[in-house]
This record gives sequence, structure tokens and C-alpha cells, in this order.
Amino acid sequence: MIITLILVIVFDIFTYFFLPGHYVNEFEEYRYVSRPPGVGGGGSYPNGYFVKRSDRGFDIRANRSAHHWVDGITYPIWSNSLGCFDGEHNKSGPYVYLAGDSFAWGFVPNEQHFGTIIEKRTGQTIFKCGVIHTGQRHQYAKLVEIIDQISEIPQAVFIFYYSNDIANDYAYPHSTVIRGWHVDNVFIDENDKLIRLSSAELKDRLEKRLHEIEIIKSQRGFMRKAKRAAKFYSLSINIGDYIRDYLLDAMSQTYPSDATESTQEQSPSLRSLRSLYQIPQEKNGRFWYAHNPFAQQNKEAILNFKRLVVEYNTNLAVVLIPPKSQAGNTRWYEELREFLNANEIRHIDLTEAFADRKIEATDIYWRNDGHFRLRTHNQ
Repeated sequence: MIITLILVIVFDIFTYFFLPGHYVNEFEEYRYVSRPPGVGGGGSYPNGYFVKRSDRGFDIRANRSAHHWVDGITYPIWSNSLGCFDGEHNKSGPYVYLAGDSFAWGFVPNEQHFGTIIEKRTGQTIFKCGVIHTGQRHQYAKLVEIIDQISEIPQAVFIFYYSNDIANDYAYPHSTVIRGWHVDNVFIDENDKLIRLSSAELKDRLEKRLHEIEIIKSQRGFMRKAKRAAKFYSLSINIGDYIRDYLLDAMSQTYPSDATESTQEQSPSLRSLRSLYQIPQEKNGRFWYAHNPFAQQNKEAILNFKRLVVEYNTNLAVVLIPPKSQAGNTRWYEELREFLNANEIRHIDLTEAFADRKIEATDIYWRNDGHFRLRTHNQ
């Protein structure tokens, strides 16, 4: 027992200091610094920052302000009259449009956005209109709406592309807003089939989650602090809790309770639903795109961007952002590059840029988050 305890302690010390954060994303409380109350972060966003949309599910609510948190850093976020995390611009002048998901939206203060940095270096007005948790179908619809709203065509459009965009487009529209909270209403089952939840099911899931949070907040005293500290420092405890919860969930599906709830028959299937981001996206160590049946909607959305810029005689470029674990893998986007080349769409693959400059993932990504982090004076 003593030897086992020593091995566990050594394991926990080693993993705490040396295990990359993307390997432990499943464990929400491990190496997790609590964010301030009411601040978005850690996979959630501030209440009221998004608005429900009948066409594309959700979007950033116009003229809102809040705070966001990443890896212990809190910074202000907001939206302008166009529903973009950006300042107000002259809507009758030339501009470049920047589309994308959370990488384009931020996860850093506004002054360190891609668009803000480019704006300062070039003097060119940049509309920074990335929206978290979106693919090109959502991004295209937002661009078309903004062009109609301001009656001005962008001089160029940049799409900041990420691997999970195929999942967003496959399930689009996949999110909504309930009681001010951004929530997914589309999941996938064990066969990767899309499952759309009803409003009643979504509200029930949200209420249960909010209740769990309130229970955690209400806990006080030494035991709560000790439990939080153990979850923060010990990977072995997190693994043990995960296995326990998995076994309990499996048993509950095998031996359902005698409860007579109206949703009893649906409960086992709901418990087995998975995030849409678990749609297959990788094959043979590369981003699976060429013959991926789940990527068809994404291909069509990118071609819609191409048709739009051809119609308006403007320009298009796609910036390929690699996952943290693939930052130095120049073959990661090989199949996507072939598609873009075949359709004469200009692109910049950041895996190649990182490799050329010998940039490591630890240099540019947050330690416990998969997005790009704050730049320092040395970068």
C-alpha cells in the first residue's frame, strides 16, 4: 500500500507539471483556476452575451458588454452595433472582413486580436466578426447580413478556419439561447447521427446544470476546500472519479430506476448523446477532409464564400489554424489545402508558418486552453 501510494504521488507530481493541458480537458477541475463570479470562461460564456436567432440559431447580441476569463486572466469583452467583438467603424468606408470561430472572436483582449494587430500595422479598417462555436455556414450568413445592413462590399474576406468547422456545419444550426445562456440543442448518438433536442429537454438539462452549480456554491467549510484542492492537483483522483461516474452511468442504463417520469424512456438515449465535436475529423494522422461524408456541408459553405467574392469582384483568403496538438504538423491540413487549390482559393497554413519559424505550441497557445494566448513583449 505504501509503495502504491508513493507511485500515485509521483504520478500526480509528474503529470501536474509536465502533462500538456489538452490531454486533460476532460477533467474540468484539474489544474483549473476558478474564474470570478459572472465571468465567462472554461467553456461557458457570460449570460446575456448571445441572442437567439430563428435562422442561424444564435449570434452575438449587439451592444453588449461583459468579461471573459482564460487561464487566470480576466479581460473585458463587448459587441458593437453589428454584433461583433469589435469597436464601431465607419460603415460607409472601405474595410476588410474577418470571419471565423472562437479563434477569430478572441480568447484574448481586443487589442491582441488578429484583426486589431493587422489594423494597427496596415492602417486598414478590419471588421472583426468572429463568432464562437460556428462554422462557415453561420459565418457566411452573418457576412451576407452585414453587407445588406451597411450596403458596402468588403475589399477582402478572411476566413479563419479550424478543424472542428466541419462539425459545426454538419449540425448547423446547432445552438440556441435559453434564459440568456448559450446552449447546444444538437448532439450525436453512438452512430454519429444528429439528435435535436426539444425545448423542454433543453430547459430540463439547463435547470439541472444550474442546480448542480448552486449546490457546489452552497458547500462551505474544510471538506469543500480539501476536495477542490485534491481535484486541482491530483490527476489520479480525477481519473478515479471519471471511472466511477462512467460505471454508475452504465449501471443506470442497464438497470433503470422505477421512476415514472414522462421522459423515462428517453433518458438512457439522452445520457448517451455526445458533443457534435466528436464527429470524425481525423484519419491517418491528418485532418480528414477529401472523402469525409461529414465535411460536405463545409465544402459547400466555403464555395459559397468563393461565389460571393466572385460576384462582388473582391478577394478571399482562408487562414488554416491547427489544433494545439498539431501545431507543428505540416501535413495536418493537406487534404483541405488540396480542396482549396482545386477551387483556386488562396490560403495561409499556419502549421507551415510555425514550422518555418520553429514556433512550438507552448509559445503560442494557452497552457490549459486550446486557443492562442496573450503575446508577450518578446513575441
